[in-house]
Amino acid sequence: MSCCLVIVLGVIALCVMMFQFIVGLVVLDIVFFLLFLGSIGKADELKKTKPSKMICSNCNSRNVKLSTRKSGKTMSGSRYGHNVFGNATINYERIAECKDCGFVWNYTTQEDIDNEYKKMIDSRNIFGAIFALLMIFTLYIFL
Repeated sequence: MSCCLVIVLGVIALCVMMFQFIVGLVVLDIVFFLLFLGSIGKADELKKTKPSKMICSNCNSRNVKLSTRKSGKTMSGSRYGHNVFGNATINYERIAECKDCGFVWNYTTQEDIDNEYKKMIDSRNIFGAIFALLMIFTLYIFL
């Protein structure tokens, strides 16, 4: 009697594990499909983006000074300034400053737009490939 109970409980546990595996696989399919669609939308949005005009939006002056400044955080874990967790993330902001009225704003170059577009295309390709592989695996399991 107890041997049959162990076998029945083992089969139930195996069925539950298989169900969790299949649900997890379907969830991964959905997540990577949404990431794929999101990267397509972001790439389309970047395609429409134009570089900033170097005219002050406050006073319409063309007397503009361009500069770059660092921003971001570093996580330094040592006394000597080395990052224990790898490379530090530092962002570079491009700043335009009107020399006539002092208005300051961020500007975007065509190179910035092209670089972001390339990243989105690379992301689209990666997410699409992972989604396709997951779907093939999912269909293989179900069929």
